Amino acid sequence: MVSYMDSKINTIIHKVVQAGLADKTYIFIMADNGTESTITSKYKGRQIQGGKRFTNEFGLHVPFIALGPLVLPGSINKNIVDFTDFMPTIATIASIPKTKWSNYGIMDGQSFFSQLSNPGVTGRSWSYGNYFPYPKLLWQKRVYVQDTAYKLYDSTNNNNFYNLQTDSLEQHPIPNSQLTESERAIKKNFKHVLATMHN
Repeated sequence: MVSYMDSKINTIIHKVVQAGLADKTYIFIMADNGTESTITSKYKGRQIQGGKRFTNEFGLHVPFIALGPLVLPGSINKNIVDFTDFMPTIATIASIPKTKWSNYGIMDGQSFFSQLSNPGVTGRSWSYGNYFPYPKLLWQKRVYVQDTAYKLYDSTNNNNFYNLQTDSLEQHPIPNSQLTESERAIKKNFKHVLATMHN
């Protein structure tokens, strides 16, 4: 499947080049979720079962590749990019003034355009998620906010707070009694984000 996708992406890139549009075209390649649970992959020396339909790191954390005239070749950016960020980024590329973004509805995203040419630019500090694939199955709903190190769910997952660096499968929520001062501040900020997002 990956080889087939790779060949199709290659076809698109060649078509863009042949049409003389490479200097004015951006191509974004990303996945929308992790792999099926029937697929096991190697990750940093670990055997990882596919996380599709789960909201842990292996269901959510996917690669994103950008090609375009201002993208720094060979650069790697580890900042958070949220799917809501694509609309404002494309609007920036299209030179649509930020004052007119509200014409397209609620805009929770942030443009990552400046990060394409300079990976050193600071990106967003958190990402919000509202996973609710089947409205009739309330037990599947998961609402959360996270950064690259921590994650907080709302009541849809018992307000659990996780250290993603040491518990990527989210099996050991951190009790309030064991939080460091830094973790308490992070959790407090995440609670504020959850309270202000559009549920």
